[in-house]
Amino acid sequence: MAFIKGRYTPEGIGTYKEPREREMSKKIGVGRGLAQLERLAAWILAALLLSYLVSGYGLVKPSLVKRLSLGVLTWERCYALHKNLDVPLIICFVFHISMCLTRTLLKRNLKHKSLAYAIPATLGSLLLGLLLTLSLAEG
Repeated sequence: MAFIKGRYTPEGIGTYKEPREREMSKKIGVGRGLAQLERLAAWILAALLLSYLVSGYGLVKPSLVKRLSLGVLTWERCYALHKNLDVPLIICFVFHISMCLTRTLLKRNLKHKSLAYAIPATLGSLLLGLLLTLSLAEG
């Protein structure tokens, strides 16, 4: 048996939670699904960013990228990839930020839980509209 915070636990070290910690973990139960969505968005965002960087480097140093990719990424493919990745990158970026903000607001114990969803959705929509308008604007 281990001695943690003045109490014995038969399971060992790290298994005892104070009553406040147990209460908080129950309150943030909805946050587990949000954490998984946020993690998925982060991985997709990382893959998109890596592709964006590689395709951009392929525009600057086409011979090196073509040789390292075994001829798959030619200058034309890099250009098409780089040109078409901006919209998915923006969408995934805004979604990731909105999920992070939602989880943060849920941890704050707001008086109205609906605000924890409404504020990120509103700010995310405004940011998405602004960034897509700038990205898709001609000229």
